[in-house]
Amino acid sequence: KAFGPVFWSAVVFKVTYDILLFSGPTLLHAIITFLNDSENEHHSDGMGLAYVGVLALASFLQTMCLHQYFLRVFRVGMHLRSAVVLSVYRKALRLSVGARMQKSVGEIVNIMSTDARRMQDLTTYLNMIWSAPL
Repeated sequence: KAFGPVFWSAVVFKVTYDILLFSGPTLLHAIITFLNDSENEHHSDGMGLAYVGVLALASFLQTMCLHQYFLRVFRVGMHLRSAVVLSVYRKALRLSVGARMQKSVGEIVNIMSTDARRMQDLTTYLNMIWSAPL
């Protein structure tokens, strides 16, 4: 609920990036076909320039979408890490003396640092579950 809207906006950028990945080879094929069929009179130079312009625009949009995706997921990851560290710290402050004897300070610090870092890394690479097979 707290991190969902920003995370889902990042997913939209990732989907857009993955769709644009398929545009490069398709546009290259169109350019090669255009160059091979140059003896036909119905092709104009403007069409070839349009293919090249669309290819450059697609590459630019890919870069922008990927950067926006990583910016948003890293931001969500940092907020999630801060929330986990804060909640563990608050819980550690409320522990009774008997409960503190069961858990060492090292275990609590481990949860606050290592496990919170793993949660942060999860947000960055969670979308690879559906994106990597593409």
